[in-house]
Amino acid sequence: MAMKRLENEFYQILSSNREQLDPESVSSLSSNGSGSFDDEHELVSEDEAEMKKAGESISDLERVSALAMSDLKAIAECMSSSGYGKECVKIYKLFRKSIVDRGLYLLGIEKFKSSQINKMHWEALEYTIKNWLNAVKIAVKTLFTGEKILCDHVFSASKTIKEACFAEITMEGAKNLFRFPELIAKKKEVPERIFRLIELHEAISELWPEIETIFNVELTSAIKLQALSSLHKVAESVCTLLTNFGSSIQTDSSKSLVTDGGIHPLTRSAMSYIYSLADYGGMLSDIVAEHPPPGNSPLPESCFENPTFIDSPKPAVSVHLAWL
Repeated sequence: MAMKRLENEFYQILSSNREQLDPESVSSLSSNGSGSFDDEHELVSEDEAEMKKAGESISDLERVSALAMSDLKAIAECMSSSGYGKECVKIYKLFRKSIVDRGLYLLGIEKFKSSQINKMHWEALEYTIKNWLNAVKIAVKTLFTGEKILCDHVFSASKTIKEACFAEITMEGAKNLFRFPELIAKKKEVPERIFRLIELHEAISELWPEIETIFNVELTSAIKLQALSSLHKVAESVCTLLTNFGSSIQTDSSKSLVTDGGIHPLTRSAMSYIYSLADYGGMLSDIVAEHPPPGNSPLPESCFENPTFIDSPKPAVSVHLAWL
């Protein structure tokens, strides 16, 4: 009877504090250094002077979040020590997974199949890619980070339980999120997609340290592997597009002559493409260095004559673009 009441209380705290326990609030609470949620009594037993001082650094929302987290932790420990840990974990996982899934849904993250991606018009797909680029930053820095902080706190008494809980809550949504770039990389040839692919590669690369930190246990290794797979597939696709671009120039069979000393259309389009690629020089250089396109013949040093870079190593992307 007592355990049933605790179960209900546990669920009620999760439900009634939905906004206060959303990942953004929790991650904000942690990053602001308001770490007093480890002991609710430290908050409620302070005298007026201390409360006034605390109020300057902890908002009302943060205080409610801290108290709710402390209550959840206390109930979880009580139920686990009494042999009702499974019931507690089940309630927590079902409720918090719905929070994470809804968060990803509100960020515009959908579950795509490769066939759907291939059928989409490029304009619509480009819009979806831009949305993903914004969403992945929020998902990693706020949604998954906040969820991990909350899970680690509530089940701090058991390393096994907190790792298993977090893995089950985030696995489906995180794998789907990080699978998207790989699907884009597999899309049938669209030369313009190289620019979006470079942006996808850059986004994952910049977030990789945080991805490794958040999903840092064996149970969540599949999430990291998916992110890493997307990173490699995108890089390979970029290099394939560069190689195909070079081949299209070499095999161009256009015999039309340009009158009055004008610029040949092939030259114009090639230089426009290369000029656009230069805007992505930093990340493109990293990609080409790791996946050098095959078959480039050596270039004379005169191609790189620039007093600014005397005795400096030539970036891989500079060599490749010069070769083109």
